[in-house]
Amino acid sequence: MIEDHGYKCVYLLPYSPFLNPIQEFWSKVEAVVRRDGLTEDDNLSSRITKSSLTVTAEDCQGWIRHAIQFFDRCKAGEANL
Repeated sequence: MIEDHGYKCVYLLPYSPFLNPIQEFWSKVEAVVRRDGLTEDDNLSSRITKSSLTVTAEDCQGWIRHAIQFFDRCKAGEANL
C-alpha cells in the first residue's frame, strides 16, 4: 500500500530514542518537574502541565535537527548509534 504511492518503508532500529523528538520533550519536562521536589500540596498533573510550558519552539526545532542527523546512519543500518 505504501509502495503503491511511491514511498519505501524503512524500518528503524528496535529502540531509536535519538530519532524521536518526543523523548527529548519528556526529558525536559521531567527535569523541570524534578527540579523542585513535590510536596503534599502539589498536584503532579498540574506540575507536568506547567513544566511543558517551558518547552519552546527553539527546543522543538533543535530536537528535530538532532534527529535528522541520524536519519542516514539509521537507514544504512548502522549499529550502535
